[in-house]
Amino acid sequence: MRSLKVRFALLLGATALLIVLAALGVLASIAAAERTIDRTLAAQARLELLAELSGRLTQFGLAAVETVGNPDTQPESMAIARTNADKALAAVDEALARSIRISDDPQDRMAYAARTRPMAQLRAARAILDRQVQQITRHAAEPEQRQNAIKGALNGFGAMTGQPLSFLIEAERRSMVLGSEEARALADRLRLAAALAVGAALAVLLVLYRSLIRPTLARIEAVRRAAIAVGRGELDTRLSVAVRDELGLLVASFNRMAARLGRREARVAADRAALEETIQARTADLRAANARLETVDRSRRRFFADVSHELRT
Repeated sequence: MRSLKVRFALLLGATALLIVLAALGVLASIAAAERTIDRTLAAQARLELLAELSGRLTQFGLAAVETVGNPDTQPESMAIARTNADKALAAVDEALARSIRISDDPQDRMAYAARTRPMAQLRAARAILDRQVQQITRHAAEPEQRQNAIKGALNGFGAMTGQPLSFLIEAERRSMVLGSEEARALADRLRLAAALAVGAALAVLLVLYRSLIRPTLARIEAVRRAAIAVGRGELDTRLSVAVRDELGLLVASFNRMAARLGRREARVAADRAALEETIQARTADLRAANARLETVDRSRRRFFADVSHELRT
C-alpha cells in the first residue's frame, strides 16, 4: 500500500463500515425490542379481553337465572347479556387473529391453534346455556323445578367455561412472562453486544494507530527535526526514504533541497576563499608599494638634507 490517500480512504471506509454495522445492529435490536414489547402488550390486551369475557359470561349466567326465575319479565336483559357475551367472544377472536397476522413465528401459530379450541368451547357453552334457558322457560312450570333446572344448567355452564377460561388466562399470563424474559434476555444480549462492539472498536483503533497513525506521525517528526537541523546550518542532514508514498516524496524533495543548499553553500565558501586570497594578495601588493614609497621618501629627505648642508657649507 504505497499511497497515504489510499490508506486514509481505507481508514474512512472502515470507519463508515463500522458506523453502518453499528447502525444496523441498533436497528435490529430496536426491531427485536419492538417485537418483544408488541408481543407482551398484545398478551396483556388479550388478558384484559379475557377478563372482560369472564365478566360478560358471568353476567350472561346471572341474566339466565333472572330470566328463569321471573319468566314474566321482558327478555331484554338476557338479549343484552347474550349480545355482550358474543361481542366479548368476538373481541378475543379478533385479538387472537391479529396476533397471528402480525407474527410469522411458528410458536405463535401453535399457540393460536391451541387457543381456538377453548374459544370454541366457550361459544358452545354460551349457546348451550341459551338453549337450556329457553327449554326451562318453555317446559318447566313449577318454580322449584325451574330453580333446580337452572342450577344444573349453571353448573354445567360453569364447568364448560371454567377450564377454557383458566387455560386461556394462564396461556396469556405465560406469554407475558415469556415476553418479560425475552426482554431481559434481549437487554443482556444488547449489553454484551455493546461491550463487544466497544472492544472491537478499540481494537480497530489500536491497530490503525500502530499501523498507520503512529508511523506517519514518527515520519513527520523526523522531517521536522531534519528541518530544524538544516535551519541550524547542518546541510549534510539526510532522511531515509523507506516508503514511496506522498510523505516519502516529501522526504525525497527535502533531501534534494538539502543537497542543493549544501552545494550552494560550498560554492559560496569557495568564492569567499578566492575573494579572501585576492584581498590578501592586493593587501600584500599595497604593503610592498607603501614600503617602496617610504624608501623613496626617506631617500628624498636625505637628498634634500645633504643638499641643504652643502649649500650652507
